[in-house]
Amino acid sequence: MIPQAARRAGHQETPMRRSFPLALSTLAVLAAGPLAAQKIQPTPQVPLTVSVKPWGPSQEKLDAAREKLLASAEIRSRLSTDNRLLWFDMVWPEEKVNGSYVAPDHFRATFYDYGKKQPFVFEGHLDAPESPELLPRPTDEPDPNTAEYEAATAIVKADSRFATAIAERRLSFYPPMPPLVTGQKNRTLTVGVISLDPGSRANEILGVDMITKEVTRYAAGAPMKSMASPNAGCGAPNAGQATTAKGTAGQFEVVVTQGPTEIWRLVVVRPSASSGLRGSGVELINVDYKGKRILSRAHAPILNVQYVNDACGPYRDWQYQEGFFSATGTDVANGVRQCTAPPSVILENGTDTGNFKGIAYWVSGSDIRLVSELEAGWYRYITDFRLLGNGTIQPRFGFGGVNNTCICNVHNHHVYWRFDFDVAGTTNRITEDRLFGGVLLAKELSRKRDGKTTWTISNPLTNESYRLVPGGRDSVADKYGRNDIWFLKSKVNEVEDGVNCTSGGSCQTWANIDKFVTAESIQDTDVIVWYGAHFVHDEVNGQAEDHVVGPDFILKRW
Repeated sequence: MIPQAARRAGHQETPMRRSFPLALSTLAVLAAGPLAAQKIQPTPQVPLTVSVKPWGPSQEKLDAAREKLLASAEIRSRLSTDNRLLWFDMVWPEEKVNGSYVAPDHFRATFYDYGKKQPFVFEGHLDAPESPELLPRPTDEPDPNTAEYEAATAIVKADSRFATAIAERRLSFYPPMPPLVTGQKNRTLTVGVISLDPGSRANEILGVDMITKEVTRYAAGAPMKSMASPNAGCGAPNAGQATTAKGTAGQFEVVVTQGPTEIWRLVVVRPSASSGLRGSGVELINVDYKGKRILSRAHAPILNVQYVNDACGPYRDWQYQEGFFSATGTDVANGVRQCTAPPSVILENGTDTGNFKGIAYWVSGSDIRLVSELEAGWYRYITDFRLLGNGTIQPRFGFGGVNNTCICNVHNHHVYWRFDFDVAGTTNRITEDRLFGGVLLAKELSRKRDGKTTWTISNPLTNESYRLVPGGRDSVADKYGRNDIWFLKSKVNEVEDGVNCTSGGSCQTWANIDKFVTAESIQDTDVIVWYGAHFVHDEVNGQAEDHVVGPDFILKRW
């Protein structure tokens, strides 16, 4: 069904189909049930105890390696003096050691050289940062970091057309999408300016040449792939709070016990430290339930959005930029907060403000929720895992935004999780559970969801198994969304599809997971499941509770 806003706008293209009715999953798993209303007293539970300790490289080690790299003869010989280090982040191993992933020990450093007008990417060992390897020149320009964006806003402040209004606090800045204007001779960043006059939503998106320091205004109010209307906008006001930089360390071993019993043991990675060229949101590694492995990795390396009739974008988003949300409690590690009340994100409280950025966890009964809020331009994304006491794992992803013109138009969000299943070991098989029985899947393939089929990932040696149940709001992929689920044999160099650009030019924004389907056997081997969930975002007519998607992994035999 085409949402009402699309019909009013005269859109001819049909957005992706709405989801089928709710499956076994529920978005209210941590809410109180109806027992209280019936005055039935629940059996007292032993409270959960959660311990958190650092795992892998510390921030101090990353900072020391970065400073040694910047001072190295290799950097001085390769780059001009007019350069900027945009990103310095860890490179996560793609192969397991004895069935588990180990902590990263390499870095990737991305520079932009304004003197040579090109990016440079280096990789090296954290213990020997002075001797990095220069990688081939990237196909696309890297996105700006916060410091470069602020340098662009400083150029706008010095422009006589805007200086007075900015000095009188009648204009403010906001980061738009996409962050770069492609196809330009020089590196050109986008900067949004919005009126602060009472009752006004006037705004425009400027192009800022980082070489000549010139500011370009566009006849349409914004460059191609974007939009800025002088009189309209949707979403909560942008709080403009500082975000966490990509590459900020934050990996922790988390152990959840109930009395003498260990329930969960896993490594949790905050989005700023997560794997992949564009991050992966909250990432789980080496996930054990009651002493047995379920997943070696669970993360979301691909996230994109397409607008009906290409009103804006399409965009390939990023999943590393942590924004503020509300979380009351105690910080137990850098970037980890133990909450004394349920954390509240933009989809729950309708505001872009907050008091914490990182991963907040909340214990309710025998369940634990791990949540973070992300920013990508004007988008706000919720990356969330719920671990239930009965062994169920619920990955969740939510979609929101702050005030801008683009999101007033109907658009389709797509998130793609990658799950490295190792149910009781690395030898697994997958069965497709249909209405009249199960069918063992022999070779790599992809599927569309039908609202009836589930899948079982099992260990043929021990018979232990988990069932993958699609979420009731996860919808079915349209042409741009490609597909819903992929079953693959685990291989290196297939952790993501290699795209590291946002929009425009030669940027491929759709998920290219199909290239990994090569008909190899997935029987009794190390298996990977990619799971896509899709959300029709109608900011005008949508409801907040519809903005969250994700499947359930339900313990079947243990």
